[in-house]
Amino acid sequence: MNPIPYRVVESWTATYDNPIVLRAGDSVAVGRRDEEWPGFVWCITEAGAGGWVPAELLDSSGPGLATAAAAYDARELTVKEGESVVGSQSMAGWTWCESSDRRTGWVPDRCLAP
Repeated sequence: MNPIPYRVVESWTATYDNPIVLRAGDSVAVGRRDEEWPGFVWCITEAGAGGWVPAELLDSSGPGLATAAAAYDARELTVKEGESVVGSQSMAGWTWCESSDRRTGWVPDRCLAP
C-alpha cells in the first residue's frame, strides 16, 4: 500500500503499555469480540500475553484456538489533534501510522482525515 498523508482530527492516547505482538504461525487462544471494535477478538499467546487482535488475521485451528496468518503488533500511536501522520495499512477501523518524529503505531480511523 502506498503511504497516505493524514491530519489528526481527534486526539488519541495509546491504551496498553505492553501490547500483544504475534509472528505469523503463532498459536493463540481466542476469546470474546470487542464490543466497541467488533473486528477485534481477545487473544492470549502461548506465553500468556493477552491483547486485541484483528479477527481477519486469524485462521481458526479448533474451538477457541487460532493461528496468526501474519505478523501483528498491537502498538497504538498517541497523537494530538492537528498533527500530521502518514498511514500505510488499514484494518478493522484502524490505520498503522508514522508520526513526523518517526513514532509508529495504530490510530483509530475516526481520528484521521485525508
